[in-house]
Amino acid sequence: MNLGILGSRNLVGIKIYEFIKAEIIKKNPDLIVTSGEIKGVCEYARMIAQELKIPLLTYFYDFHKYNKGCFEKRSEQIIKNSEQILVFHDGKSKGTINEIKLLKKLNRKYEYFLIKKEHSLGFQEEEINIDELLNGIRVVV
Repeated sequence: MNLGILGSRNLVGIKIYEFIKAEIIKKNPDLIVTSGEIKGVCEYARMIAQELKIPLLTYFYDFHKYNKGCFEKRSEQIIKNSEQILVFHDGKSKGTINEIKLLKKLNRKYEYFLIKKEHSLGFQEEEINIDELLNGIRVVV
């Protein structure tokens, strides 16, 4: 199964990494599909794929070919080449909101995780409670 990973670049920290890794392990994918250049969630997906020895398929934006539509085209390629999709959102990222709109436009199901940005950036990592990261929100759409 190809697992697509999308999400906010501002979600960083060891607890975020561990949470994304746990969700990937639950899915037991044959392949992880994500962005090749984005930091945060997608960077962690690439690192986790390497750590767990899961094959990785990455897509990069092509500004020269698609100009302003290059980011949407990259997201579309990730979505179309994924059988299941996980979206990790800080609740503010406009890029992730656009990816959710694209998922709906393409009539694709996905799992959505809201992780408040202040939890990942505003406290020392040792103080973060993994249960607080989700705020009880795990939505399958």
